[in-house]
Amino acid sequence: MSESLSQKLKNEAQAFFVAPVYPFLQKDWPVKMWLFIALSYVPVINLIVARGWRMEYIRRLGWRLDRVLPAPKDSLRFFANGLLLWIARGAFLLVPVFIIATFGLGGWKDLWDDIRFLFQLSMDFFWRRKLAGGEYLHQLWVFTKSEFIANILAFLIENIYLVVYVPIYRIGMIRFALTGSLIKSHAQILKNLRFLFRNFLDILLMYTFNIFNFIVIFLVDLLLTLSVVGVPLIPIVTFYMYYWNTGYEYGLLARTMVEQEGMAPRPEMSFG
Repeated sequence: MSESLSQKLKNEAQAFFVAPVYPFLQKDWPVKMWLFIALSYVPVINLIVARGWRMEYIRRLGWRLDRVLPAPKDSLRFFANGLLLWIARGAFLLVPVFIIATFGLGGWKDLWDDIRFLFQLSMDFFWRRKLAGGEYLHQLWVFTKSEFIANILAFLIENIYLVVYVPIYRIGMIRFALTGSLIKSHAQILKNLRFLFRNFLDILLMYTFNIFNFIVIFLVDLLLTLSVVGVPLIPIVTFYMYYWNTGYEYGLLARTMVEQEGMAPRPEMSFG
């Protein structure tokens, strides 16, 4: 087990260091990389196109294509797919909102207000001596029964769902990148769960190294800020390092999915 964990750590660390330079190892990077430089300075549109671009990058890595870098000429398709991905993410995030609204539970703001009320109630009893013991316990019980429990449940629903949603959503999106079918990719819940449990440690390590990725981006941006002259490069570095790095990581996961499930590309899929 320790050797297996050691090897997984080694593989993930290698992927972490290879991800930023991998595009530059491709012969056609000068004619394809300029898109990211241009997108860095186009707000909103860049977030849409980049997600569609990354999905194509994941697909090409997953199928082990010779030309892994997506072509800028397909930017309209990247925009359409990126918009679809943002809509899908919004739909996923609406699930806990719907559950909380359906059962009349509170949210983050209500939970914070409840904590403040508890603090003030306790101060009135313990410090200001405005409440007698019986009155304090009565108000505490009424409040806990009617408000606090509901907001704790809302808090748990939001956060437990987030923990479950992130890997399941990501696996569904990787499958979507490989197959081109959004609904079917997410509808294969059992298959996605099986892939998650089979590769749980790899996925956990991937997200752990993604945290390191954010730290590196922050440090690089900080150095560019301190240099003053490097400030115009901040959007390029931030945008580039996030989407190219995570795209490479997810692409390796897509490759694992193809190998483990014996997937074959559909005839109508284009690999130009």
